[in-house]
Amino acid sequence: PGESANASRSAQVMPSRQELIPYDFMEDIEGQYTFIDQYDVKAAAGSGYENPHAVLRNTLAFKTEWLRAKGVKAKNLKVIYAHGNSMWPTINDHDVLLVDESCIEPSDGHIFIMCNLEGEIVKRLVRGEGGWIICSDNPDKARYPNQELSDDEIDEHRILGRVIWRGGDL
Repeated sequence: PGESANASRSAQVMPSRQELIPYDFMEDIEGQYTFIDQYDVKAAAGSGYENPHAVLRNTLAFKTEWLRAKGVKAKNLKVIYAHGNSMWPTINDHDVLLVDESCIEPSDGHIFIMCNLEGEIVKRLVRGEGGWIICSDNPDKARYPNQELSDDEIDEHRILGRVIWRGGDL
């Protein structure tokens, strides 16, 4: 008896198919979302990740208003993935990263995608005395040590873009 009472109660909450109003999804999203190319590229939160072939997988939708508020242009944005744990707890392994490829100048405290001899990496840049420090956010510095570079040496790490958003599991 208790189960049938619950079933009839939930049946009353859900509208019948005849009561459902058709919804035009495309009309709702028109102009509200910007679709950013999503690649199968990985940036190592570690020593480096080789990406010999970047393949466009799909797109990811971002609110157009949010992108405008951040002052970024869709043509400069790319979605890629993190690989590894050196940037934990800020960035986790397999997190989705939105990268602004127009930001290629070092900037204190920001997270960048960089390319070095070992491949592509995702790290925080911090201005130090006489140069830059490539930092892992992971507090285990024995496993993920910071790397100090002079102003000249930072040029050996080509900056590919600044990470402006990350998405992933909690």
